[in-house]
Amino acid sequence: MKRFHFPLFLILVVCLGGAANAAREDHPVIVQLISARTGAALNIQAEAAITPKEVELGLMNRADVPEGTGMLFRFDPPRVVTFWMKNTLVPLDMLFIRADGQIAKIAARTTPLDLSPISSGEPVATVLEIRGGEAQRLQINVGDKAVFPGLTKDNAPALNLP
Repeated sequence: MKRFHFPLFLILVVCLGGAANAAREDHPVIVQLISARTGAALNIQAEAAITPKEVELGLMNRADVPEGTGMLFRFDPPRVVTFWMKNTLVPLDMLFIRADGQIAKIAARTTPLDLSPISSGEPVATVLEIRGGEAQRLQINVGDKAVFPGLTKDNAPALNLP
């Protein structure tokens, strides 16, 4: 799936299957996206990448990402992050979210299996990955707000990576 740039590269990816998938499903998080233009809200059911293994595997090797679902990565402190699509079989939309909840950038319909870096371009606190094309279909735009009702350090701790 993804690669983070820090002084050294840290690889993040996520897989489907086995115990790793069962663990992620134990940590569902609702992400509410609110349109800056209309005020309309919609919910995404996200899996929180919590353990180092979950963070490492991201959405790798999945044959599908169902509509209305995704994966959530949190960073504390906020930082510039870079992902990639290594071993990711389906296109994704990556929503890079600032600490204030505003969507800073959307990398739409990323190319499966592509090793090219996809950077947030600025410090972000959260990245939400959803099915490729969902941002356009759901009219999610840069400047919209993401709210995380019920989000705790237990169900989606911030990644305090080097």
